[in-house]
Amino acid sequence: MNRRDFYVLPGDCKAPDFGAVPAEAIAPIVTFSGEHNKRCLLASASWIKAPLEVAGLRKHASDELHMFVGNNPDAPEKLSATVSFQIENDTLTITESCFVFIPKGVAHGNVKVLDMEKPFIHFVSHPQTSEYASEPAKATAPAGKYAGNHVERYEPVSGIMPEAPEGFLSEILWIDGAKLAGAPYMECVWFHQSNDDGPPEHVHADMDEFVGFLGNDPENPGQLGAHIRFKLDGKYIDFHQPTLIFAPRNVAHSPILVPSLSRDVVHFTGGNLGSYIRN
Repeated sequence: MNRRDFYVLPGDCKAPDFGAVPAEAIAPIVTFSGEHNKRCLLASASWIKAPLEVAGLRKHASDELHMFVGNNPDAPEKLSATVSFQIENDTLTITESCFVFIPKGVAHGNVKVLDMEKPFIHFVSHPQTSEYASEPAKATAPAGKYAGNHVERYEPVSGIMPEAPEGFLSEILWIDGAKLAGAPYMECVWFHQSNDDGPPEHVHADMDEFVGFLGNDPENPGQLGAHIRFKLDGKYIDFHQPTLIFAPRNVAHSPILVPSLSRDVVHFTGGNLGSYIRN
């Protein structure tokens, strides 16, 4: 395989246009789309740097998963902003780091970012497609149906927590189909220090996976502040910039090594299956 087809760096793909006003409130970090690899799962990360509004309702032909993460390594749950997010006839008020799950065909939008204390990270994925596409929609579901379609904190139903050296990471978020019916798997953590060990090499027989590494400096979104080594299909690749990786099912990957780190790093993985199973 040509490994360069399976990861992207800042600038490799154009970020989706959500129609935010003002547009300057969003600072793109890195996007993986069919522009780079038609097989990938759409994934895009940005900094939200100022209050904004995205007016109107839309829907997609794929499920959509949003992640909002505050830039607070010592307080992972704190978003430092208020986000108003409409799903059908329910409006979520988000004040903590969280996932928001939108099933395909469900109307959503009228997003407002208010009361910002500091910038935060917004990530979106479409697990069934490599392209971002939307169409106008109307809210038709009864009020209350989607009022619970968000998940805060890292609390897997299984109770299993990541194994890592003391002080290396802190958990931010976890979601899967056991946590919220219909949702895909995704998890997110902070890396705080270097590490010469990581998850053993493995494959996923039934899941395509994306893996991400983001820096925590909104004024320099193209900087990672760390050296990451990631093994893909038997060979290590070195990263010094924010990166999104696409690991197709049955392609061996990991471990993740962190030879050096000068700033905390946001790390996440997710896929197109409702549970995390590795072989």
